[in-house]
Amino acid sequence: MAPVLQPHEGLGLLPPKEHKHRRRFIGPMPETVFASEVPANRQTRKKRGWFSSSSRASATSQEDVEQCLHDVIKVHAYEFFKGHGGKDEDWGEQEEKSVREEMLRRWRQSEWGKLRRAKEGGTKNRWVGTSFDIGTFLGVNVLDKDTLTTSPTSSPPRSPAKSTHPISIDTGTESVAGETFVTAPDQLSPRPPARKNGVASGTLTDLQNPSYFPLPTPSEEQTPGDFLQGSSGVMDRLHAPDVSSLAHSTADHVITPSQTKGKGKQVHYEDEVRDDGPTSPSEVLARSGPEVAETSAGAVEAARVDSMPEEDGVIMRDRMLVRVSHTDADSVGSAFDENRNRITQHLDYEDWSEFMVVWRKGRLELYEDHSLPGKEWVTKHKHLAFVVPLESPRTKLSLYSFVDMTFCFVCPPTPVLGVSKDRLRFHTARSGLNVFVFKVKIRSRAQDWIWKLWRHIGGHLPKSIEIRCPTLDSRLKLDLPNLDALILSDYGLFDRDTVVQLCKNSLRTVREWGWLVQRRIDEGLSFELAWRMGAKLDWVWQLNDLHGQPRDWAVLYGLALNQGGKLSHLEVRLKIHNPSKLHLKDGTRLDEPLGIEGYLDRIKPATQTKEPVYVATHGGYLFAMSPQHAHPPSPPGASPDIFSPKDMREAEVSRGAKQVLAAHGVLDLRNILAVRRAFHQTPRHTHDDSNNDDEVGVWQELERTESDDEDRGGEDGLATAPNKPRKNMRRSFELLMVTGHVVRLEAYSCIVALEWINRLRALITYWRMRHQMDAKQEMDLAQHGAGRARVTPLKHAHVFDQNLPPEDPPDPESSLPDLSAVYNLCLYQNCRPILKCGKLFARKGLRGQYEHLQLVLVNGHLVQFRIKPTVSLYFKKRKTINLLDAYVCSGYFAAQTLPSGQFRPDMPATARRYADGLETDDPEEDTLFMLWYHYHPVGAGGATGSGPAAQTKKGPSIPPLSAKRKVALFRTRSKLERDAWCWALNTEIEKMAYSNPEREILLRETGDIVQDP
Repeated sequence: MAPVLQPHEGLGLLPPKEHKHRRRFIGPMPETVFASEVPANRQTRKKRGWFSSSSRASATSQEDVEQCLHDVIKVHAYEFFKGHGGKDEDWGEQEEKSVREEMLRRWRQSEWGKLRRAKEGGTKNRWVGTSFDIGTFLGVNVLDKDTLTTSPTSSPPRSPAKSTHPISIDTGTESVAGETFVTAPDQLSPRPPARKNGVASGTLTDLQNPSYFPLPTPSEEQTPGDFLQGSSGVMDRLHAPDVSSLAHSTADHVITPSQTKGKGKQVHYEDEVRDDGPTSPSEVLARSGPEVAETSAGAVEAARVDSMPEEDGVIMRDRMLVRVSHTDADSVGSAFDENRNRITQHLDYEDWSEFMVVWRKGRLELYEDHSLPGKEWVTKHKHLAFVVPLESPRTKLSLYSFVDMTFCFVCPPTPVLGVSKDRLRFHTARSGLNVFVFKVKIRSRAQDWIWKLWRHIGGHLPKSIEIRCPTLDSRLKLDLPNLDALILSDYGLFDRDTVVQLCKNSLRTVREWGWLVQRRIDEGLSFELAWRMGAKLDWVWQLNDLHGQPRDWAVLYGLALNQGGKLSHLEVRLKIHNPSKLHLKDGTRLDEPLGIEGYLDRIKPATQTKEPVYVATHGGYLFAMSPQHAHPPSPPGASPDIFSPKDMREAEVSRGAKQVLAAHGVLDLRNILAVRRAFHQTPRHTHDDSNNDDEVGVWQELERTESDDEDRGGEDGLATAPNKPRKNMRRSFELLMVTGHVVRLEAYSCIVALEWINRLRALITYWRMRHQMDAKQEMDLAQHGAGRARVTPLKHAHVFDQNLPPEDPPDPESSLPDLSAVYNLCLYQNCRPILKCGKLFARKGLRGQYEHLQLVLVNGHLVQFRIKPTVSLYFKKRKTINLLDAYVCSGYFAAQTLPSGQFRPDMPATARRYADGLETDDPEEDTLFMLWYHYHPVGAGGATGSGPAAQTKKGPSIPPLSAKRKVALFRTRSKLERDAWCWALNTEIEKMAYSNPEREILLRETGDIVQDP
């Protein structure tokens, strides 16, 4: 059975320190919800929560609950002590005992502590509790603690001087963020290996140990100016340590794979050279297996070792989306890609179809379902539809699209048995060429296909790789050994960690390292490798395949990516997550406010009736859902069966995704003009305020009276009020929308309403500024990625010289360090519930009109909300797309699917300007992408959903190759936006496959093939 792999194992480091999941629940919750989360004394439900230790399995009685309470207090006592101003020298057994007693006293005196101890059952109409920070216990954020360990008893932590515990202060709350630090070893590491000409020598195991990486320094004859060289004077050219020293010419070296993940190979050398005389010819001819691999004869086969066949002769097989075409021309160019496809005439296409592609015996075989039902049962195999001969000199491999990671084969027609009349030209034509475009569902699997096929048909590795560092605007040259001469083409010598460490040690010599890089590393960032082509990134991510076997070429696969004669290049970039803070022009730092959620009542202006609603903010959007499907947080002291802070963080992200899937509407916080306290007893439908914040009174001081503090809330507080309509008004607040509408919401009490107003105002201010900065960044990147002059040239203020030359067109090959923010790593690590969100245009089928949609990508699902100019709340479309078994295609590849006459590639591009200032003139096909998918219920395939998961123990059923697929067509504003959406969707599809490897492997193996073709 294949191991279950986490989708983010390839990039498994934690996010930066300031990148934390921080949320707040406002107001009380229904007692029935609290009772469902907290087991009563007489119940036997097996629940665990924050009050849990790894040594206990469940809390089924009051004694167990008390024991778990003491355990969690013991774990977080030191953080509580530090968060309240404690000093390390004062920490000891007596102080720990005092702190634990104080924590226990505070918890028992808190409202949630009292409720949890006295809980016997739930009342339908009663509300309990107060506002609380989710994942916080007595001011200690347990979600941010990296490891669940026991606090020290008699001595402070090992390296207290290096530990920092920043206090995050928000409106009405204080939380202490605990961090885990690794202390440096007490003793120095062993002496590093000897250096020769500035290069460390030794085994690869030595190179993988960071202590063995001395900084490259100039030789005695070199000056600092000679060490940093550059032909243009703009890019610094550095030389990393020469890894080619690993490939020695000694004939008796042996390379053995390491047994641990992430390690490379060890190179062993014999102490003596044996000379037993020449080997007889008969003995040479009798060699086989490893004996041949260590000779020159083994080096000849090194280029084909990646394609070793299985027992049945199959090297690789996968289900792919394939489009087949034929041309009578004798040539379509040396590298056929989507750009060449646009200008190639007289191509006869077949419709897109899903095939089982099998590589064996020097050819690719494309299988499909039989058109006659039951024929597969008779023949015992699927129908062989097409063949691509790999050994033919006319067969050419090329990268069709870097965005989709699609590859193309151009080959002569090859006959097969049982050909229909419609396909005779693909098999029996004496002239012309067949063109096959392959789209693999999983991006890393497509990389494996391209790499192995490229190596099989004779692709050679260069003598060196140029690695660029956009942060420092520098370049490195990494010399490659003769990998073809190594046993089994040992690409694993260049694992990701080793290459990154080599780059770091070389880049440290750059003068700007300290204030450009080291400062960011101190904040929690680290380096990562990515292949880049134009303004598109592809991170080196999956280090293992679905079987758990290492992908030794995970770093080098980009050498095979050649689209239209343009090669990709390798970059070492800082790992960027979605920012959680802003730096304004005046130097002010603005931290992202806490996300909020809670129960409210919406007042309908026409009927004055109340509609219960649960409101939650995620990523600058406010989602509304039914209270019955709200997925509220667990109150303090009660949580599902969770064992570690990591599991608790994942559970919180999953809970947020469930809320988005259950929402019936979404509201963009940027569309809220102001939040004010209600001052009319009768709600109004519209308002006539302007967009000026000062006129509307966004920052107007809220009036708080004694009656607000005396409001007990709920029906009890309303019963004692002398003026009930006025009390309802004081509990209400209004959202003034930019559309002119007014949305009135009523909270549980006056104090709760004031908290909603204050926190919503902070969120609106932050996300307005955040959107402005993101929009400016997107405009700059879109302009550089296009490589064309601006649609509207820039004008410099106070410059009136009419003879100034026009602005130079941007260079798409420039460093673009901000590109990492577009392809941020939150998508890999599921840092937030919303993986990607934006406004796009979608068609109703292939022939309908475009409509404006708000797309939200969450946990394997694509949720769609309709946008209407006169409606404040975007209502959810009935259809939520499950990305299981889905394909994403873009550009000309997708435009070919449009009905005849709807796509004209010869039409000139039209310049467009949008509300946020973005100007683009990208062609239509550069803004299109399509989603081919099968219908699966929400939650099927291992993704978390709110609806019923139509899923058996073996997972969702395997759809046949001929099963009809649904098509969703989307259009973005720019090519950069299109590329980012395709990357996000492809990444999420791959994460779903890696979360259920057994089903994915079964999907590949389903269907028999011809035994002896």
